[in-house]
Amino acid sequence: MIPAIKIKKRSISKNNYPLVIVELGINHAGKVDLAKKIILSAKKAGAEIIKMQTHIPEKEMSLEAKKIFPPNAKSSIYNVIKSNSINAIEEKKLKRFTEKNNLIFVSTPFSREAAERLNKINVPAFKIGSGECNNYPLVEYICKFKKPIILSTGMNNVKSIRKSVRIIEKYKIPYAIMHCTNLYPTDPSDVRLNCLLELEKEFPNAVIGLSDHTSSNYTSFAAVAMGASIIEKHYVDNKKKFRGPDISSSIDFNQLKDLIRGTRIIHDSKKGLKKILLKEKPVAKFAFASVVSIKKIKKGDKLSLKNIWVKRPGNGDFKASELKKVIGKRAKQNIPENVQIKKKIYMKNRFLKKKILFITGTRADFGKIKQVIKKLKGLRFDVSIFITGMHLDKKFGSTFKEINKTFKKLKTKKFINNKKNETMDIILSRTINGFSSYVKKIKPNLIIVHGDRVEPLAASIVGTLNNILVGHIEGGERSGTVDEHLRHSISKLSHIHFVSNTNAKKRLALLGEEKEKIFITGSPDLDIMNDKNLPSINEIQNKYEFKFIKYGILLYHPVTSELNKIGKETEILFRSIIKSKKKFIIIYPNNDNGHQIIIKKIKKFFKRNKNIRVLRSMRFEYFLSSLKNANLIIGNSSAGIREAPFYGVPTINIGSRQQNRYKSKSIHNVVIKSKTIENKINKLFKIRYKRNFYFGKGDSATKIANVLLKKKTWDTKIQKQLIY
Repeated sequence: MIPAIKIKKRSISKNNYPLVIVELGINHAGKVDLAKKIILSAKKAGAEIIKMQTHIPEKEMSLEAKKIFPPNAKSSIYNVIKSNSINAIEEKKLKRFTEKNNLIFVSTPFSREAAERLNKINVPAFKIGSGECNNYPLVEYICKFKKPIILSTGMNNVKSIRKSVRIIEKYKIPYAIMHCTNLYPTDPSDVRLNCLLELEKEFPNAVIGLSDHTSSNYTSFAAVAMGASIIEKHYVDNKKKFRGPDISSSIDFNQLKDLIRGTRIIHDSKKGLKKILLKEKPVAKFAFASVVSIKKIKKGDKLSLKNIWVKRPGNGDFKASELKKVIGKRAKQNIPENVQIKKKIYMKNRFLKKKILFITGTRADFGKIKQVIKKLKGLRFDVSIFITGMHLDKKFGSTFKEINKTFKKLKTKKFINNKKNETMDIILSRTINGFSSYVKKIKPNLIIVHGDRVEPLAASIVGTLNNILVGHIEGGERSGTVDEHLRHSISKLSHIHFVSNTNAKKRLALLGEEKEKIFITGSPDLDIMNDKNLPSINEIQNKYEFKFIKYGILLYHPVTSELNKIGKETEILFRSIIKSKKKFIIIYPNNDNGHQIIIKKIKKFFKRNKNIRVLRSMRFEYFLSSLKNANLIIGNSSAGIREAPFYGVPTINIGSRQQNRYKSKSIHNVVIKSKTIENKINKLFKIRYKRNFYFGKGDSATKIANVLLKKKTWDTKIQKQLIY
């Protein structure tokens, strides 16, 4: 979750405009009227918040302070503070004046008495200065007021800051940490903006900002670009008219106005992902390139680099990125030189009109078939998707929206197959009914199913009984629960098999399936896992609002044949997670019977736990990238068996759900005992394994497409014969 604090109605986080704190400090020279004038000037420049300093010299300093002279002053620090302080009555009036002008008033107390004084006038937050960052007794005293804290950290290191942070977190107070350099003014070379990133990494629960003592705005602008949510600057309306120790490090009216405007522009400019903007598309039409002829091409000639290349504009049928797709095709008619290659002028794909229908019932199976759908769509097969199961359940994030967003132009059908926790047999019968109606409407040539759930079983039954070819992805696998029964049943109802490895092929052959109809294609999800354009960890953190650097992933599904154990075993697992004190992303289980128990336990055990981020669902590409960057995955998901070893991520496999699956060295089967699980978490958090390619190398979609581009595939007989 993205750290945030709130001062009055002003929210402060990376999702909000940066807060510019206008620091009057002691620039008012102890004169209330002058302070009011500066405040009105700051308001006119666009300020939201005014910060003062609350000094009670005799409570703040001992007599030795009269012998200490600051580098930027000619008097002792005691005399500087005494001559520039205001009393309690004046401060109260100044707060009232500030708030009357719709500005927020906060201040920095430098003693217990100053903190008490500010609390009595009900300041909405406290600023703790750099000098007080390691004054742990005062930090704790201020924490007792239970108000948001902004902690400056100049002259301190991570170790000393951490002690104050622990005190603040002990009192469960929202807080921000400000990087600061206590030189007046600060030379830009001494600012060390990289400290912002260091603080963000070391203190993931803190809002991060910069208390900037340079005499310009440049470093503040850079800080916002690097993620700072707060900027603090000393201020006077006109530097030429004022004298004082902090004037040299202050900005004036025009600079403040520019700072507020600039930080907002920079904040807005940071939004968005690396993809083409809608506004850019008209430019892309002329700036991009299309495939064109570079010489005259006769009817029947094969297209090659000798007669085609890429040129602007980019409004042709084939973009420059699709050049390889066109190479090898034959011209259907004569093509002049220097014209765009059109779809209609080369030999047609003879499978163009073949209709392929996919069914998806879970976020996991959609993630696995997505690349296959994209590949077949690109080859201009007539592809449709039947969307059902947990995709349509709000409880699991309504993931049908992702499918519609990914395949805007494909025909899709949404069908609710589960009404209030029905058993799997009822869900199966309802899915058969809904899928059958859609099949009769669109009349597909091939139904493609994946895995071992009731939705693909329903689709394979409908296909078989309606004399439609059925293709099954990832048959021949072993698991250990009812899923294995379903998977093998689906394989027996299927005509074409796309398996992950030779062992799966051997099992299907033993089941009596024709070897010529079993194709080793690998697991399709590995295609996405190999993609270099997977979301970055920063994108994932921003989208799903967490700041973990080292973390595990928990995915725990119900075992429908062991419903009597779910409650107890889930509690043991969740207590182990808490005791490990490690950070975890927890994703809701699938919608099998018993999921309600697990979700209820998630809400009970992990409510308001800062080490845990609970998600209803996660887009598959984001999940894969999260897994790639994780320290381990724990639970009973097949992701721990298939995907995690591909990245070399350790798996703690709990219980019987995957007990008969392939066992990589990175997979550790653990019995459900609290201490055993906790020890295994602590051990594996530090380990990384060599990548495992047992389930493929990431070219599955291409291999499946190649099978479907062969004529003999479509000549497969509907009536199967057992081969023993």
